[in-house]
Formats: sequence, structure tokens, C-alpha cells
Amino acid sequence: MTSASNSWSSECCRSAAASNGEVAFAILLGGSFIRDLDMPLAARLPHASCCFPRIQSISLLRFGLLLGCVLAVLVAGLAPARADEPASGDSRRVVLLGAKNPSSAAAALWSSARAQLSDLSAELLDEARTTDSLEDSARVARVLAERNGALAVVWLDAGEGVVTVFLFEENGRRLRARRVLVSGTAAAAAEEVGVVVRSAISALLEGTEVFMPEIPVPEPVRAPPPPRDEPSVERADGDDRLRLSVGYVGTLYSLDAAWQSGVATAIALKPSTSPWFVELGYGIFPPLTLSTEGVTSELRRHPIELGFGLDLAVGRFRAATEALFIVDLVSRRTTQADAPLARSPADVRTLYAAAVRLRGALPLGGGFQLYAAFGAEFLLNRFDHVVEGGDSPEPSITQLAARPRGDGGVSYAFF
Repeated sequence: MTSASNSWSSECCRSAAASNGEVAFAILLGGSFIRDLDMPLAARLPHASCCFPRIQSISLLRFGLLLGCVLAVLVAGLAPARADEPASGDSRRVVLLGAKNPSSAAAALWSSARAQLSDLSAELLDEARTTDSLEDSARVARVLAERNGALAVVWLDAGEGVVTVFLFEENGRRLRARRVLVSGTAAAAAEEVGVVVRSAISALLEGTEVFMPEIPVPEPVRAPPPPRDEPSVERADGDDRLRLSVGYVGTLYSLDAAWQSGVATAIALKPSTSPWFVELGYGIFPPLTLSTEGVTSELRRHPIELGFGLDLAVGRFRAATEALFIVDLVSRRTTQADAPLARSPADVRTLYAAAVRLRGALPLGGGFQLYAAFGAEFLLNRFDHVVEGGDSPEPSITQLAARPRGDGGVSYAFF
């Protein structure tokens, strides 16, 4: 019985050792640990002989070896696959970017060099190149590597006598480049480029160092943000806060007088963000000579204007509408009176009027504008200049209740 048991135990040990060397080594180590326990099992377990009479002559050492063999067989059957098995196919993919122009010399060179890669243990994927820019090519390589689960992306840039090989590694996101000086025939150039590409891909597949200089990965060129809506030059010229204008002013004081021309100056003030403005102006007119019924008089006007208005942009131009209140100091002096008339002393009268005006302006840049305006003045306290000498005074100068007005000139914005 003991001989049969020993023989069966030896058979199991040889089977386990043959199926898994590592497990057999563990068994031998365990056997050396209990070599001093070679005594009958019945001596250790006196009650076991009554229940299992066949094992009373088996030593504890042999019993342990038998149990170890059984466990070794079970562990060997459930052990996972070895870690050094070949990786999945996705990690061995390499994307090859062809030339942008299929009929170019670079395309022929790339086709000949690619033929030398056919025996590599890698899955080669061909993609069309759509740009010659390094930044765009690196961005496309990043996208293709992620989409295909590729190990690397390779492309060429061919120049006069030199070819640059680019290799983008997905693992680590590194970009490598190597310049290859080519000479001789196209076949020789393809051979030289193919050797560089082949050695780089082989190193990646084997996990060894790639002997190609690493260069910085170009950052994607971000489009500039759209410009914010800023006021045009015309609008900026109208958004000033202080503007001085000088120009021509003309009006018809009376039907008995000619058209009166003078110089007008004004200063306008308004907030930069508001279309409303306030304006203060002053007009300078030359003396106005009137002659009627033997009397010659000279009038001098000093109109002061205060107004407000609304200034808006209309395309390239600017348009404004204004309402004004006018205080006109009119001084009269009689220079000649025929007998029996006598010259009256000089006097000064204050004339009040309200006016409306429409104005257009053309911005010239630099704060300058050309402007033109027309409107009407309405007298609020009209009076006549009369000649006294008869039974009743006769008017010598009759003012218009509503008189036309025209303006034009240049203005400048200080700020």
C-alpha cells in the first residue's frame, strides 16, 4: 500500500513539473521545508488510523508532497496568460500621410519608400495629406492617431536635395524630424528615405529608442477673436465732447436790403455717448446800409445764439437738427437825412427770434468736419425803423417776420 502511494505521488509530481516548471520549483522548496517531518502520519494523528486505516503508514512528508501536487495542477490550469504575449493589433498601427499633390516628385518618392515597409509586423494605414503646413500636419496627425489608435503617424516634406521625415508618436505626443540629404537617382533617394522610416517604425514596434531628434509640437493656430463692434471713423468724429466751428452765415434782414453775409462761430458740447448736444454761437456781420425817402441809415447786428440739437450718423455722413433762441442787438445810426428831415440820435434795440436748422456734415478724419446747414428765423418782437417828419411816421425799413438762413464751414473736435 505504501509502495503504491509513493509511486502515485511521484507520477503526480512529474506531471505537474512537466506542465509548469515554476510550480515544481515551489513544490521542491516546500518539500525541503518539511524534510525533517518524515514520520508516520499515524504518529502525528493517532485518531486518523481508526478512520482511514490506509494512511496510517504514510509519512507526513509524503502526504504533503501529494497535497502539493494536487494544488499545483489546479493552479496551473487557472493561471492567466503570460504578460509577454503579443499586444493587440491596434497598438501596431502606423498611419502614413501621402503627399498633398499625387503627381509630384514627393509622391513618387513616398510610394517607393513605402514599398520597403511591407515586411514590417505593423498594420500600415494610408491617409491623404491635405496641407503643407507643419502646424496643420501635426494637428491632423494628432487627430488620425487618436481616431485609428495608431502607434505613430509618418509623413515627408521633400525639397531641393533634402527630404525631411516627420514622425508623430501617439504615446507621449512627441514629434520627431530628421533631414535626409538625397542625391543620385530617384530610386537611391527612395532607398535612403525608406531606411530612415523603416528604422524609426521598427524601433517603435520593439519599444527601443528612436534615433530621430525631437522637435516641439506646434500648437494649433487659433483664429483671432472677431473684432468687437467699434465705432467707425465717422462715428468717432461725432462722438466728441467739445467741438468748435467757424464758417459762413447768410440771411435776409429786410426786403429793402440785400442778402447779408457774415462770419459765424460756435462751440458745441455733448456727452460722448449721447447724440444730444448744446451749442453757443455768435455772428459777426458787416454794417448794413439802408437808403429810403432821403434817409440813409446804418445797421449793425450782434446776434448771440443758444441752441440744442440731435446729432446722428447717416452712413458716412452725419445729420443734425437744431432749435435755437437768438438775442440780436441791433444798433442803428442815421448817416444822412435830406431837408426838412433831421437825423435822429443813434439807438440800440434788442431783437428776439427763434430758429430751426438742419445740418449735414462730412467727417474728414482727425476730428475735422465740413458742414452745411439751412433753416429759418422767426421774429418774436418784430419792429420797423420809421421816418418821422410828417403827419404820421412812415416805416423806412420793414423787417421780415420769417427770414431764411444758410450756414457752411468747418469744425474741429478738441476731445
